[in-house]
Amino acid sequence: MKKWIFFLFLLLIPFSQTTAYNPWAPNIFAEADCGSWEWKEISRMCDEGKAPHYSGEKIRQASLSRYELAAVVIDLSENENALTPDEKESLKKIRQSYSRELEARNWKEKKSPDQAEIHGDLRIRKTDGKPADGRARIGILYHIGQHAEAGAEEIK
Repeated sequence: MKKWIFFLFLLLIPFSQTTAYNPWAPNIFAEADCGSWEWKEISRMCDEGKAPHYSGEKIRQASLSRYELAAVVIDLSENENALTPDEKESLKKIRQSYSRELEARNWKEKKSPDQAEIHGDLRIRKTDGKPADGRARIGILYHIGQHAEAGAEEIK
């Protein structure tokens, strides 16, 4: 019986990596949808000169991929001081939508040195006939400098 389970386990090893890929995630090299609100907003900001390296006309003439459009998002993000508060909010949503492409371009949002992040999770498990048990994890991450961070976690 143990040999059968071991053999089954060996058969399943090649398929274990397929669960790491999300087939419904957008392809970063697919052509960007010209009808999406993100594309329209980026094009409008480029028309107004908010992205120094790109013009709205240049974006509309080329059929850009999501990966190429992420370069425009980076340009807008680096010149964020020229944006209005509403445009900054739109750009924040666009960055969330294009997070995979920005990550592929190795771009990360700059964080101020005195910024702290608080994170955590809560898990409650109820099994048949046994009392529920719970676990909470709370952590804080404090950005000291551009390349240094300090953090702590507590698990109860």
